[in-house]
Amino acid sequence: MSPQRRPTEEVGITASTLCFEDRWIISRLNSTIRDYTKALESYEFSQAARLLYHFFWGDVCDWYLEIAKQRLYGKDNKERNL
Repeated sequence: MSPQRRPTEEVGITASTLCFEDRWIISRLNSTIRDYTKALESYEFSQAARLLYHFFWGDVCDWYLEIAKQRLYGKDNKERNL
């Protein structure tokens, strides 16, 4: 059996290939996962749900998607493919 690989290794993603906003959302996701795990371990289910809600609607929808729109709808094909 092969050693377990990280998901980013499977698709060839490295920190150097990510844009600033991609690195930012990944860091926010990691923080949310850490805090969510702590909340679950403390049986604070409402806090865990609140963390997921704020990450999805606050970080992903309000910020990340708005920032990423510039790249997705821009004229630079290289930027679109990142």
